[in-house]
Amino acid sequence: MRIYYFSGFGSVTDPHSPKIQMLRELADEVIIVSAIPNTVAAYVSKFLDLYDPRYESIMVGTSLGGFWSSYFGKLTASPWVALNPVFKLPQSLVGKHTAYGSQDGFEFTQEDLEQYDKLLKPNAPGVPGLIIASKDDPYVDVDLLNGMASDHKVVFIPGSDHRLDKTDGYKYLVEPFIQGTLC
Repeated sequence: MRIYYFSGFGSVTDPHSPKIQMLRELADEVIIVSAIPNTVAAYVSKFLDLYDPRYESIMVGTSLGGFWSSYFGKLTASPWVALNPVFKLPQSLVGKHTAYGSQDGFEFTQEDLEQYDKLLKPNAPGVPGLIIASKDDPYVDVDLLNGMASDHKVVFIPGSDHRLDKTDGYKYLVEPFIQGTLC
């Protein structure tokens, strides 16, 4: 079984992070899908280059990567986990950025934002999904996530850490979900 992990906006995922280590304990292989620049075309292209339909897969992502996990989960009929998913990007992201986890610079344009506005919607009804969100995360739309609870399991955990780097706060939710969807 493969887990595809989708990085958040402007992030280059550390392959040795506690989050990736936790996922490695649950799968034969963890494939990191990270796209700089963070355009829709770059993410779709990167995923299509890496995805192999011969393997049973689960999609996992954080922040904007949480959206991508639900999007590609629906596209591939694969279970998905979204950690602090973001379904609406703020106008303030338009401009120049340095990728988190590297020194690579990129520009996010108004056109990029408009492409996401057309695409960023809660996805994947009918495909098992788990959403884990920090109660006090300023980037998370609590009302939108509560609205998804009829189709997916939605759990709010204490805190405001957007990256959810400390896996002990939610690992107990991820493990049985992944194991249960593969039975």
